[in-house]
Parts: sequence; C-alpha cells; structure tokens
Amino acid sequence: LRPIAKEHLVYGVGNGDRFSLWLNPWMHGESIHALYGYRVIYDAGLGRLALVKEVLREGKWCWPPNSRDLIEIQQRVQDIPISLSPDSIFWETLGNSFSTKMAWQGIRSRSSEVIWHNLVWHPSRIPKHSFCL
Repeated sequence: LRPIAKEHLVYGVGNGDRFSLWLNPWMHGESIHALYGYRVIYDAGLGRLALVKEVLREGKWCWPPNSRDLIEIQQRVQDIPISLSPDSIFWETLGNSFSTKMAWQGIRSRSSEVIWHNLVWHPSRIPKHSFCL
C-alpha cells in the first residue's frame, strides 16, 4: 500500500531543514534524483546528503548554474513557495496534517458492516483474535 499512500502526500517546503534535496519528492511531487538521475547530484557539487536549505539564499532559490539540468531545475522551482516554518508533509492538500488514521481511511477499500461484527469486536475481546479475524 506504500505506493498508493505516497500518491496522497504533499511536501510543503519551509526553510528546507528536513527534506533531502535529491531523494524526497518535494519538487511538484517528484524527487530530483528520479527526474534527473545521479549526474545532477555530481554537477551540483552538494553531496548526496544535501538538504533543500542548501539551495536557498535569503528566501529565494539559488541553484548552482553548473549544468543545463540545474538551470532547468532553477526555473522549475520558482513557483514553489518558501517560508520560515519547518518543512512539513501533508495529506492530500497543503495544511491538511498527516496522520496514519487519515492515511488508512484514504487508501483502504471500505466494505459494508456485517451483522456479526459485535461477536469479534467488542470491549471484552481478545486482541489477537480480533486482529486475525
């Protein structure tokens, strides 16, 4: 279910202190590594463990203009707002905080309630039995 859940996550860039520059899908739902490969990491000279904050200067995007791909990335990120708050991951829309409950409700297929549900899921139940059922 992980790939299904990942489709609903929205990465909100703040001050760039939490997201991996290359591996997290903060750029319009895609990671830079997935779009451009390892060569862009080498061209930037920032290292594999770089955070988004390393391409932010005074509240603006500032990518090193070392290759055509990096110049293209600089243009593509201009519409991504930057704030002073920490980076955050949201569920489906910006501002909608992520929770595992919301994720589960959003990705599971719901069925109608069966008439025997009280036999399995009641206050005196044995947790192992209700989990298995």
